[in-house]
Amino acid sequence: MYRVRSLPGFRLLCIFLALIMAFSASAAGLQPLLTGMSKYSQDVLQSLRPAPPAYTDEPTPIFYGDNPLRDEEHRGGLYTDAQLAAIQVQLIENALAHGTINAGTLGMLLVGGGGSGGAPMAWERNLGSVNSQTGNKMTTLPIVSWPIRGGGTLEFQLYHNSKSTRVTPAGYAWTMAYDWSVQQTFDEESGTLTGANIYKQDGTIIPFTYNATTQKYVPPAGIPETLVKNANNTWTYTKKDQTKWNCRDERQLHVLGRQSW
Repeated sequence: MYRVRSLPGFRLLCIFLALIMAFSASAAGLQPLLTGMSKYSQDVLQSLRPAPPAYTDEPTPIFYGDNPLRDEEHRGGLYTDAQLAAIQVQLIENALAHGTINAGTLGMLLVGGGGSGGAPMAWERNLGSVNSQTGNKMTTLPIVSWPIRGGGTLEFQLYHNSKSTRVTPAGYAWTMAYDWSVQQTFDEESGTLTGANIYKQDGTIIPFTYNATTQKYVPPAGIPETLVKNANNTWTYTKKDQTKWNCRDERQLHVLGRQSW
């Protein structure tokens, strides 16, 4: 019989190939086994845990989401505590002036929330018609709209804000297209002028802080609008699009005209 001479390199190659085939076969067999063992262990652990009850008389803690520091009342720094207190006082006085205050509306006015109405700010988001920051649902009902000379339109809408406590001739939490007003705020103890609040037609309330040094009204951060009290005691409110609203003096201020440059 003829014997083939075995070379050391050839023998090592054969051993290496045999090991590769053995590893592949064992891996193919071990993978389903490991998967089955993992699933079995999970089922065992799940069976050892107590099943949650169908209902409970003790509710679990509220889940505030991934950002529990969200503050719907101050709206990301739009309002301070003092400004919210001033808004609350003005809303109660406004309800008394309209003769629409009762036990129910007074309770909601005392609870607060007057600053939660209106369209979302630039840093807030809407889910449909609901502000995800404040939880307010704003409903807009268009009534009429006419084009006017010089561009733009003359429109009349009704607005309802679910979290507003503002009272107007349209009703509780309802506002109309020309429900604009400016109301100054004062310190309760010293009587010093502290600012002024813009009450917009859609239910938004913008607080301006009075700077006694410059004698100017300063808007909150992120609000590109200006408010000026003129020498004849009228007000000029300029919006971001440079639309100007001119108002008479004192608390229930009526819009005299609108000019756009």
